Amino acid sequence: MTSHLDGNYSLLAVIVNRTKAQRIIQFAKSLGIKRYTSLHGRGTIPSAILQMLELGEVSKEILLFIVPTIKEKEHIRSFNEKFNFDKRNSGIIFSVALSHCLGITHKAPEVQLEDAKLTSGVVGVCIVVNKGTGEDIVELTNDDAYFGGTILPAHGSADYSRKIFNLATQDEKETVLMLVPASKVSELKQKLSKNLNLQKANSGILFTFDVNEIHGLFKNRLVESGTTYENSGDQYDAIWAIVPSGKDAAVIASAEKGGSTGGTIFHARGSHVVEHSLFINDIEPEKELVMMIAKREKSYSISKSINEEFRLDDPGTGVLFVFPIGNTTGLFVE
Repeated sequence: MTSHLDGNYSLLAVIVNRTKAQRIIQFAKSLGIKRYTSLHGRGTIPSAILQMLELGEVSKEILLFIVPTIKEKEHIRSFNEKFNFDKRNSGIIFSVALSHCLGITHKAPEVQLEDAKLTSGVVGVCIVVNKGTGEDIVELTNDDAYFGGTILPAHGSADYSRKIFNLATQDEKETVLMLVPASKVSELKQKLSKNLNLQKANSGILFTFDVNEIHGLFKNRLVESGTTYENSGDQYDAIWAIVPSGKDAAVIASAEKGGSTGGTIFHARGSHVVEHSLFINDIEPEKELVMMIAKREKSYSISKSINEEFRLDDPGTGVLFVFPIGNTTGLFVE
């Protein structure tokens, strides 16, 4: 991948209570967004009283939609008008600018790079740790107004996970997704690095990514629109490949040929719309989402290798997208 954003595609992520997910999916279809990927997770509410009553954990669903960047703001506005995300406990929607995308049959029109600048004052933070550590992370950060988090179950990717994450092969993992005021990212990174000992092998990894626009956080004085932050360290990309269930090992093997050193695998489901049959049907096959982290100079070769194996431009074979990340901590790349 090149080191700049092409600005043609954006990722829309919607985090809602699981009972609300189907309504989001149906509304997305009414907007012309026919395909999605869904991940199950556990949401957390930073309230000592709710935790004492064992009500601080909520079943969540994260819905991922890839849309043309030129439609990003329009879609977010439509979702927000329909579901009122700015009302407490209604859910969260945010967008991320993608560097590159494969497997989308309808090519998006080009837009100006300026449209993809960070304006929300909020940064996404992703922490991959061994199973059982996710709740500790959320508890550790509850007092710091980081808005809680969503915990996703996952597992490591065969032998290669030992090289990049330096975590035991096929260990059960948890990924914590947090949305943090840009002004607090450095503080959060230092706190988690110290408490999780991320500089030590087998401890986990942390990275951040820009959020273009967001609705659904109860914003306070910590969030200032337009606030930016500095990415530190080497330049890395996150490569996400969404493929049919059972294909995760093939993704890892193909990516390794392109220079990857492993990844984290999430079980998901997705939609495939059949439009050329007697009826228009929605099929929701099982999916695997493989998340890989690579130095930017290797992103293109890794993506190319996966594309050669899966022929992502053919319908139903999968989708791959890439976005830049920063503040990477806990990586052990040879």
